[in-house]
Amino acid sequence: MRAIGKRIAALGSLGAVTLALVEAGCHAGSGGSDSGGPAVRMGAHSSATAATAATAATATPSAGAAGGTRGPAMPYRAHAVTNGHAVEVHLTYAGKPRPPWKIPPEFASHCGGATEVPDTSVQVDAAGAVSGAVVWLDDVREGEPPPAAGERIDQKGCVYAPHVLAMTAGAALELVNDDPANHATRIDFLADPDDSVVKMLPPGAHETIATKPSWAGAVARITCPIHPWMLGWALFFDHPYFAVVKGGVARLEKVPPGAWHLSVWHEPLSETMGDALDARGPVHARIDVTVADRDVVKKLELRDDGTIR
Repeated sequence: MRAIGKRIAALGSLGAVTLALVEAGCHAGSGGSDSGGPAVRMGAHSSATAATAATAATATPSAGAAGGTRGPAMPYRAHAVTNGHAVEVHLTYAGKPRPPWKIPPEFASHCGGATEVPDTSVQVDAAGAVSGAVVWLDDVREGEPPPAAGERIDQKGCVYAPHVLAMTAGAALELVNDDPANHATRIDFLADPDDSVVKMLPPGAHETIATKPSWAGAVARITCPIHPWMLGWALFFDHPYFAVVKGGVARLEKVPPGAWHLSVWHEPLSETMGDALDARGPVHARIDVTVADRDVVKKLELRDDGTIR
């Protein structure tokens, strides 16, 4: 229980690590580091269209600290893109996978027989391919319609699955409890506490909530007050140019021609889930991506120090 207590105490100061990458040298951006809370705004969108993208590419999105600005500078305009191309991101991890940690025995019956949970601060396979990061174009203001389909969060073994999700703001979010005990799903927007949502889910329960269009650009932390080691993240968008990295790859389709900023989000990294939990703060950098007459591929590496190169 001691290790879990350390983690719970640290969660109050964790920042959602927003990484916008700079292709030329992959140097850290001028944003430095922030001390914002874990549920943050992803930054105000530039008013870029395909015609004005070159100008917008010089505008750095805000760091997205708690209390930041909500919503894009101008509405997103949806239309068919006939001359678009793909932007594909490959993300690997240079460090070692984190070991799982034990569920306190007094909670074992709540978790369907599970005795440990994975350290989800880095989800990585044997080949070093990362899952659970989110990539998006942060200044696109027109293009293909955003997906209408909603998302689903399962609670099984006292773990949120998926651990990280990205979805259209305003779409339906289904909450499912597959454990034999009650869960309380809490979705926190620390910058806008009035938008926080709490749903009590008895065993076997399914409940659907309607997310709000105003959540576009937000990062939410998902927790369970009954089982405080449970942690998940949700990112909300008003356009279709976002994807969760799975097996080291994320692909954005039908990107309009232009010069865009590619952002990558990864939750804070921790040294260990034991007594010496080391919570890392946000790191910011940026990649300029130009889409012209072919697909674009970017190969990046997540480091233990929270940087991407």
